[in-house]
Amino acid sequence: PIPRTRGEKAPGGAPERATQEAPEPAAQEAPEPAAQEAPPPVQQEPAPAEAGAFAGDKELLGEYLAEQRTRLEEIEGYLLALEKAPSGDSLAGLRRALHTIKGDSGFLGLSQVTQIAHAAESYLEAAQFPYDLECLFAVKDWLTRAFEELARTEAIAPETAGGVNGLLATLEHGAHGATAPQAPPPAPA
Repeated sequence: PIPRTRGEKAPGGAPERATQEAPEPAAQEAPEPAAQEAPPPVQQEPAPAEAGAFAGDKELLGEYLAEQRTRLEEIEGYLLALEKAPSGDSLAGLRRALHTIKGDSGFLGLSQVTQIAHAAESYLEAAQFPYDLECLFAVKDWLTRAFEELARTEAIAPETAGGVNGLLATLEHGAHGATAPQAPPPAPA
């Protein structure tokens, strides 16, 4: 076909609609393989058990840990108050502190801290008084160790991370009114 301008008549008297020829569709071909394939990923050392989303941002880590130290102080105060006399205010404050740790830690990708805080919060919602305060103090102690390791090395050590499952099981069993299975004694070294 001959290119024509708008309004110019094609042979046979019909006006031509386009001012340019449309390119003819190319025959469908199989996609060409990539000229160069991406190199395989570099093998890296395994990541620490739990490093979070800090990526070396010491300022963010410092702010996070300062907040969590405040939460831990609150948790200890609420636990001591519950130990002396159960109160709705202490229980609500304890749940609120755990909920805040859970949210902050989840936002920053600290899944194990998030799991522990969530399990303890769920335990408080499901269980009835008298609560296993020893277990709740163990949660506070685990969180304290985890935060100390984050401050020191920007990661939670595998040894501490390994204690998550036992603590989660204890909280889960306690929430359902069962006694948690006792952990076997450590093997002799």
